[in-house]
Amino acid sequence: MYKKFAFIGFFMAVFTMGCDSGGKKMVFQKYPDMKLGFTTQNFINTTPVSVGSAKRFISYAKKQGYSWIELRDPAASLTLEQSREIASFARDNNIEIIYSIQRGLLDSDFWDIFKRGVINAPVFDGPGMYRALTTGKEFQSDPSKLGWTKEEFEQAVKTANEAAAVARGHGIRFAVENSNGDIDGYNKPYYGLSEFFDQTNPDVAWQFDVANFFWVPKANITARQVEEFTRKYASRMAYIHLKSARDRKALSVLDGNPLDFETIFSIMNENNVHYIAIELDAIKDEQQIYKNHAISIDYLVRNGFITIK
Repeated sequence: MYKKFAFIGFFMAVFTMGCDSGGKKMVFQKYPDMKLGFTTQNFINTTPVSVGSAKRFISYAKKQGYSWIELRDPAASLTLEQSREIASFARDNNIEIIYSIQRGLLDSDFWDIFKRGVINAPVFDGPGMYRALTTGKEFQSDPSKLGWTKEEFEQAVKTANEAAAVARGHGIRFAVENSNGDIDGYNKPYYGLSEFFDQTNPDVAWQFDVANFFWVPKANITARQVEEFTRKYASRMAYIHLKSARDRKALSVLDGNPLDFETIFSIMNENNVHYIAIELDAIKDEQQIYKNHAISIDYLVRNGFITIK
């Protein structure tokens, strides 16, 4: 897969060493208001969540010219004091942060983790978002599952609305990612994401993972369906995970997507959505992850999406 990138070997080596960008920024050519970042989920299999690792990622983001990071703290293990220390360091480095847990609305420990995280999320400078998943263990335990049962759906809607209300009380907005399941359950024996956003309050925002819909088992979701869904619920969109999928798998680098990136960026621009986080397959080789970041940035540069100024 990487052969076509051989000509950028020198650039990639420099990039991954973390050389100082001299104050340079990654800027979207057509949409200059958009802000490129990455999620620390990319490193979740190599680097434990800690103050030290968060500072390291912030420093890396600054050196490479990113504007922000999604700080993934799956079980909200950071304390408020630790979060404030990270937030101060990010502020000093002019890096914005969106704080994120990794639990589905129906997971048994959702509320315990949510309540810890909702204290942390407001301390970070940025768009004031706090992110979780729509689905969780109820799908992970059944790979063939396509949607929620009626009981699961009703509970997911109730939990999302309640979580959004709690987040609003802390001065932030609650967002959920389209994680598993069909895009639409209307006229089907289960409930999907369309019904979820039709039934939840507008306070429940949407964190759009641009590739997730394309590897749902047996659903055969098309790019046209995803585009229609995206346009319909774009007013709920908070930010996106920029990811590539092919043959029902996530790729370890950015290399296109069934729903093309330009269409996604255009819809975002029309709806004043500005935050884009690169999310790559979380492999277990940290140096390769940095290389995959470099390859992904080169893809965006070569295809005219961004420049580095």
